[in-house]
Amino acid sequence: MPFTVSAMLANPAHARIYLFESFGTRIAVVSTRILQVVVTITVPQGLHTDIGIGWFSISPSGNRIYVTDANADGVSVISTSSNSVVAFVPFPLYVVGVTVADFGQRVYVSSPNANTISVVDPTSDQVVRTLSMGLCPKPGVNEKCEITDLTTSPDGRYVIGASGRTDSIVAIDSVTNKKIDQTRLFGLKCPSDGFNGINAAASQVSLFI
Repeated sequence: MPFTVSAMLANPAHARIYLFESFGTRIAVVSTRILQVVVTITVPQGLHTDIGIGWFSISPSGNRIYVTDANADGVSVISTSSNSVVAFVPFPLYVVGVTVADFGQRVYVSSPNANTISVVDPTSDQVVRTLSMGLCPKPGVNEKCEITDLTTSPDGRYVIGASGRTDSIVAIDSVTNKKIDQTRLFGLKCPSDGFNGINAAASQVSLFI
């Protein structure tokens, strides 16, 4: 590898694996047929230095990759056919989590400092709706939910958000854009404790702390 890898994303539809550079701007594209790097994508705005599993996502077709940027408040849209950044979706505040839901029709992006999740139309790469996540603080504590990592249920309908500060996960129905469930987890002791990644498979959600 030409750089130190911090995360990996699989694209079974195109027989590709994407390896994210740690403390950098590059994504190596690896062919799963020959197990070699075939091209390197440069993300001008940069990657999260400690990129987590919930901070990038791929469309069901495998044609688009969405990755949150560290040095700019927004999401880079990568075409897997041209292996290049084809769009950038800006946000007014810091963004972290990104996932594709609503059966591939919408992209969800979390802005923890704004306490919101934005809904992006992938055909226009424009924010079409903003969801307030202010209803999930710990009992008796006046603090924001600060959802960071996002993922999607295997059927493509539900968005799962992880909030390390409030020690909980939140489920959103992407068809109605309504919060349908919230679950407390481990009882984290420190307010700065958080989740470094989130993934969903079958009927379970895995969190990385």
